[in-house]
Amino acid sequence: MDARAAHGVLIGVALAISACGTPTDDIAGDGGADRSVEVLAKAEGWRAGLADAAGQPHMLLEVAADAELAQRAWDDNVPDSLVEADGEPDQPGIYADLDDVDLDQKVVVVLSSGESSTCPVWVEDLSTVDDHLEVMLVSVAPADQDCTDDYQPYRLVLAVDRDRLPVDALPIERIDVPSENLLDVQGRAVVYPVG
Repeated sequence: MDARAAHGVLIGVALAISACGTPTDDIAGDGGADRSVEVLAKAEGWRAGLADAAGQPHMLLEVAADAELAQRAWDDNVPDSLVEADGEPDQPGIYADLDDVDLDQKVVVVLSSGESSTCPVWVEDLSTVDDHLEVMLVSVAPADQDCTDDYQPYRLVLAVDRDRLPVDALPIERIDVPSENLLDVQGRAVVYPVG
């Protein structure tokens, strides 16, 4: 599949995902210590060189399981120009601090994907099920909203409970988005950094 066709499919995935519902309480970390997935930051685009190294999957999750890799993932993916934000993590911003992540209990995950500019998404939950990863995305866009068909690459830096994404299970080559019956989307989960 060429890059244009891959982007077209990804736009369809992003549009379908955007209608998956409304956000639940406390996604962004306002007391999110009890959440299994917490959005730390959202940034526009993929980091420099990632599309070439990743082979243009629809969704790439890179897992940093120790303090050194977690800091590198943060430094590589959270631009200095990104400002602090609160509320739902649908827009670029820093929603929680890496220093507050208990790396004995959590791993840091960089998720790179794409979305419609009118229906931005973020991860509400993810877990390893058998041989694949299930990712639940949500949007602030109403389910009946028509989303534009533009492709906006983005990346999320997440803190995820270790038992939801065991490092010894990596690499994972199958990703499902069950909220929209999207099974086996082109994607993978690997140890940070890919390539």
